[in-house]
Amino acid sequence: MSGQMEPGAGIVTDMIEFCTKKVPRTGPDSELKQQIAAFQKEMLPKLPKEVLGVVVRTTEDQVKSGIAKTALKVGDTTPDFSLPNVREESVSLSDLLVTGLVVVAFYRGAW
Repeated sequence: MSGQMEPGAGIVTDMIEFCTKKVPRTGPDSELKQQIAAFQKEMLPKLPKEVLGVVVRTTEDQVKSGIAKTALKVGDTTPDFSLPNVREESVSLSDLLVTGLVVVAFYRGAW
């Protein structure tokens, strides 16, 4: 490649740096964060320039919004909520907690 960067490579480098900075090396979720950083480092360069631009802009918008400051942290109590299950029946967190611990998984389904 004679030392020249591919089109969009600067955006890729910026996005990888943005996504991987401040990845803690210790802590309860450090392994997951390291795996995410490795995934991003591998996959971001493969994205078309237009798609990568959207990823960069939306990620920056989310960071600037401060939404992470309002997210629940480890040990926080989740407010009660109800969601449809796979059979489209409404299920509340409080009803499930009566029987024990609860794991909530979100999936795309048929979007």
